Formats: sequence, structure tokens, C-alpha cells
Amino acid sequence: MAISVDAQILIWGIKRQATKNREEMIERAVAFFRQCSNDHQQVYLPAQSFSEFLVGYDPAKRRELLTLLPRGFIVAPLDAKAAAIAADLQTNWNLLREIGAEFGTTRQQIKSDINVLASSIAVGAAYLYSEDAQMNRLAQGKMLVKGLPLVRPKAGHLFDPEDVDGPDC
Repeated sequence: MAISVDAQILIWGIKRQATKNREEMIERAVAFFRQCSNDHQQVYLPAQSFSEFLVGYDPAKRRELLTLLPRGFIVAPLDAKAAAIAADLQTNWNLLREIGAEFGTTRQQIKSDINVLASSIAVGAAYLYSEDAQMNRLAQGKMLVKGLPLVRPKAGHLFDPEDVDGPDC
């Protein structure tokens, strides 16, 4: 079973950057990727998410990441199949306006999120891991969207912060 991850999870887990109110997400994302690696989990990285992740790097670092990062992930393209899925997800603009108003997202953010979903659906990912609250509604039942799992202490080591199990992928 393959999974897909959104940009913010990459930023937390690979760049290890977070806003002050989300710093705990770094540990969760690192543990998540560690567990995925241990489980030999196939992880898709939607091209849109990869693009968002690359923002802020200089051209040399981006070139390096373009060769290194895909070794641990499979880049899910926004190809013709994904484009058709994205178009299907955008047919009901009344629903999309409602989602935008409910979650405070712009039309451009909605389109970007739909591209992430469409690429994930097109490659057959079972889940999309995202912390964007609107993603589940935008998926319109075509894909399950999950939040990043919690990091659990290992059995018998409840108070040892260095001894934690990763989440299940």
C-alpha cells in the first residue's frame, strides 16, 4: 500500500522547520518518515508538494535536492491522468467556495491542494497525509486524508523522551 505526503509534512520532517505554534510537528514528522523507512513504505511526493518544499532553497541546493530527495520518495506527477482527476474535483465551484469560506482558503490554495490530491489519486496512493484541514473535504470522498500520527512512547519507557516508537505509516 502506497501513501502520499503533503508539503508541510516534508518541511517539518526534512527541513525540520516549523512555526512557533507547530514545533511539535517536527518530531512527529521525523518519526513518521523514520517509521515509513523502517517499514519500507512506498511514499509518493506529489509534484505540487515537492515544488512547495523547494521554495526558499538557492538554485544549487534545489539541484542537489532534485537528485537526492526522490531516492526516498516517488514523485507523483501532475500528468494527464492527474489533470483529469483535478478537473473532476473542480466541477462544483459552489462546494469549493463553501470550503474556501469555511477554512479561510483562497481559490489559488484550493487549486494547489486539488493538484496534490489529484496526483496522489492518480498514482493509486491509499492515503494522503496532510495537516491542512480542508483537504478531506476537497477530496470529496475520492481519497482518505489523514493527519500526521502521534509519536507514542515505547512500552516500558513511558517517561524517557529519547526512547519513542514512531507512528504507524
